[in-house]
Parts: sequence; C-alpha cells; structure tokens
Amino acid sequence: MSTTTLATPEVEIDKIEVEEGHNARRRFDPEALKRLAESIKKTGIVEPIVIRPVKDGYVLTAGERRLRAAKLAGLKRVPVTVRESDSKTAAFVENVHRERLDPVEEAEGLEALAAELGLGTAKAIAAEVGMSQAWVGVRRRLLKLPPKAREAISSGSVPLDAEPQLRQIAAASPRIAECVCELFARGDTETGDFCRDLDQLIYGVADAIGEGALEDPPTMVDPRHVRMSEVIDDREERDKLAARHLAAVGLGGARKSDPVITLGEVELTVARAAGVLLEYEAGSGEFPWSITFVTDKAMAADLVKVAIEREEKEAKKRAKAMKRTQADAAKESDQPDTTEQERRAEERAEARKEADERKAAARSYNERVGHALLKRRGPEGRKKYGLARAKAGAIALVLQDRSLAAAGLRLVMPQLQGLQTETGDGGDAKVAYAAINQAREFLVGRIEGAKSAAEVDELIADAQIAALLADEDALEPGEGAYRHDPAEEKVREILAAELKALAPRRSPRQRKEGVAS
Repeated sequence: MSTTTLATPEVEIDKIEVEEGHNARRRFDPEALKRLAESIKKTGIVEPIVIRPVKDGYVLTAGERRLRAAKLAGLKRVPVTVRESDSKTAAFVENVHRERLDPVEEAEGLEALAAELGLGTAKAIAAEVGMSQAWVGVRRRLLKLPPKAREAISSGSVPLDAEPQLRQIAAASPRIAECVCELFARGDTETGDFCRDLDQLIYGVADAIGEGALEDPPTMVDPRHVRMSEVIDDREERDKLAARHLAAVGLGGARKSDPVITLGEVELTVARAAGVLLEYEAGSGEFPWSITFVTDKAMAADLVKVAIEREEKEAKKRAKAMKRTQADAAKESDQPDTTEQERRAEERAEARKEADERKAAARSYNERVGHALLKRRGPEGRKKYGLARAKAGAIALVLQDRSLAAAGLRLVMPQLQGLQTETGDGGDAKVAYAAINQAREFLVGRIEGAKSAAEVDELIADAQIAALLADEDALEPGEGAYRHDPAEEKVREILAAELKALAPRRSPRQRKEGVAS
C-alpha cells in the first residue's frame, strides 16, 4: 500500500516582510537563535511559518523567531501556511507558549491586541488569547508602573510578584518605585528577597539620598522628624517659622534657627489626600510597623506651616486652661493674690512641655536606632560583629542564669573537680566540686577567650547539655545543682539528637532504678 505525502508550499524568504509592531516580542536571544539555526540546517523548519498575502509579496503573521533563524541558516525558501486575514492573536499566543515573552512584552502585546480588536475588558482579552483573566490583569497593570520599574521586571532583576507593592509606592512617588528597583538590581543592600525586604530597600533609598548616592533623587521627608531646613530654603522665612514654633512649644527664649517639626495626624491626612504620602506596612505577625514619607517638598513645607499653626492653637488652649485653673484655685482659697499659684502653674506647664519634648526626641532617636539595626543586617554585619555578638549573648545568658555552669559542667569537667580530696569512711576518695561562682567564672573565661562565634555556641551548648545529662547523685546530700530552668523542656527538644548521641549507657542498676522511679 502506498501513501501520498502532501507537499508544504514554500516561498522565497526575501518576499516575507515583518511589520513594525506586529510582534509582541522585542528581544531575541542571539545564542538561542544560533542554536535554532543549526537545528534548521540539519532538519529544516518542522512547523511552517504563517503568512498572509499582500500586493508585492507576503507579511509575517506568526513565526518571526523561525524566520530570523532561517535567514541565519542561509535558507532561500521556507515552508509556509498562507492565511488570508491578519492574526495578531496567533502571533501573540505562539510567542507566549513557544518561548516565553517577558512579562512587560506580554503586557504590551495584550494592549496592542486589545486596541486592534476593540477589546475593552480583561475578560474579553483573556478569552481571545486563551489565558486566565487574572493572568491578563496582572500584566496589564505592569504598564502603569514607571519606566525603570517596568524595565527591572522585564529584565528579571525584580520579580513579577512585586508589582502590587511597586504600584502602591509609585502612587505616591514613581521615582521611589524606580529607586528601590535600582538598589535591588545593583546589589547595594544585603537583601535577598525583593518582596520580603522591601522595607529595607525603602530605607536604603532614603539613606542613599542623604549620602548623595542617587542621580535624580526623589523627595523623602520623614514626617516624624522634619528638619525645617530640609523643606524651606528661604532663610528669612525659616527664621520666622522657627521663632513661632519655639514660642508655641514654650521655648520662646531659645535661639534655634533650624528646629525639628513633627507632623501630626492632621497634616498626614492632608498629605494622604494630596497623594504625596508614601505609607508602606512592613513587618508581620505581632510586630507590624509603618514606613511613612512625604514625597513632595513643597507640600512638606506647607505641612510644616500647618503643624506650627496647630501648635499655636494648642498653646492658646493651654494658656486658657491654665488661667481657668488659676482662677478656680483663687476662688477656692479666697486669696486675691495668685502670684505664687501662677508661678507654680507655669513651672508645672514648663515641666510637662519639657517632658513631652524629651519623649518626642526619644521616640525619634529610637526609630533611628531601629532603622540602623535593619540597615546593618546581612553577611557583612555578621562577619564584622558576629563573634562579639555571640560572646555578649552567651555571657548575658550565663550571668542571668547564674547556676548554669554549676548545674552540669562542675559535675563532668575535670577542670572543675579535685580542688580538694578527702578520704571518706569507706576509704573512698571524696571529690570536691567547684563552687557556683568558680564554675561560672570558668565558663565566662572560656567564652571571652573564644576565637569564633561557632566556638561560643559550642561552649554554651556544652553547658546546657551537661546540665541536662549530669547525674546529681554524685553530689553529697544538700549539694544540689541549685538550678531551675524554665526553658529546659524546649532546650531538651531542640538538642534531642545531640543528647541522644552524647548520653553514655547507664549501668544495669541505674537503668533499673530509673525504671522503678
């Protein structure tokens, strides 16, 4: 029985044109094209290129990558499938499924397809290209990101999953969204996961601005700590505002031309409504925190003025309340002369103001400490400070748990035994164990002399294991270990494998007594 093979039509490769903007793919990997060209030289083009006829030849509908590789392989003619109508859908879907486009190329292809076919919804586009509505929606939203953020996702240096977070940041400042991508891509921070460590990247951008390390730096004003010179350039205006602020907070005699202003919830609400307040909720579990920056300098200057007006109104309210208090006190005491009462009231008010200022300064300082702690995380900090950190933590543990070393180490370590020996009634040698303070000093000394963080961990583990395994029957009555450890159950669970490996086999009598007890 014979079979007939239908020949696939071929056309001259030079007669196939590629329309500008027809293909969603913008990047073609040169090495991948070379590999495909070599394969074509050996086996030919397995799947025909799709074309449509025009007046002077043909226009490519689908298969640009194969067409490029065929030219690279030196082919003069290529197998084709001729379709009378154009189909951007076919070209797009082929590229998506055959060799993945990057997410931004997919987004641009979807938009071009929607414009040509008059598709107005993600649902309609999804039905046309055979993808889910969510898949289409995520990619179309990419086009709302600022250019450099899109480029970072397109190149793969920033994951597609970061799109919602970047969109949130870009709503307040497109430039900050671009800068966090730049910082992450060039490895200027110790972060390894963009989405997880975005809070550190945001702080990293703020630090880079302060260090002058960014071209075209964005505006990032910390609303809890606004240095007046940071937002108001005019010296005369700044001096006037500073005087008003200092008078409002009760420091009218102070000479401070560049004070720090804290924006309140009223000012933050104004910035939020204006779309210039970056708010990013960081942290997880029981300890979330909020990162907040005003992203417009002119608005920040206006908010400082609003804050000072608020302080002045609050100062007037306090003054009125003080007068009422003084008047009430005068009536109760029936003393027309209230000079002493006024003086005391003023002293109390001044004390309250000073206390409030100290609290505000302390909060600002503590926040900067927390920022510094986040910033120094990573391999570099562990390498530089790891040993000192390990020693500090270990010594703190030993000194807080004062009997840790005595509970086990003095029973098992020869260095902590034999300080004195006596002969008991049976002629047996009686071991004198180190006292608690001697055992503790021994362990602290060993920790201080350690050469690595791993050695410190080993010393603490030795003490914990000895406390768990040592048999206190070796002690004389009344010479107990003097130790109650609330963490014993958890420590025993974590170190279970090492305890099992280290515990010696007990004698038959000990095993029997252990079972009986």
